[in-house]
Amino acid sequence: KHPHPQELPEFWKNNMYSILHFTSMAHMGIKGLVMDEKGVGISNAKVKVIGNAKFVTTTKRGEFWKILSQGNYTLAAYADGYYNSDPISVTVPEQQDGVPREAEIMKFQLRSARPTPPSPDLPK
Repeated sequence: KHPHPQELPEFWKNNMYSILHFTSMAHMGIKGLVMDEKGVGISNAKVKVIGNAKFVTTTKRGEFWKILSQGNYTLAAYADGYYNSDPISVTVPEQQDGVPREAEIMKFQLRSARPTPPSPDLPK
């Protein structure tokens, strides 16, 4: 379903509040970073709510966002070539005066599962 361009102003007028409310939900839930030991973001890492089959994938810079309703959650992050993170618990607070709270910020740091090559200046 694609409205004709001439119908867009009326479509916007009839749906503006719903659309704005929906877009504001991007700031509800959790957001954060998945990083390596050096603090560099890990692209294509996965962040998962324990007990839920769905996951989100990080951006090239290791950023993620997940819309969650109020409640208590346990999350973990994992990526190819890294050990899985320990689970982290987070509470998403209820809305205040009908306005969603700012997303809870989370940071995961994953340890490399690959052996570190020896430094060339160290004796073998």
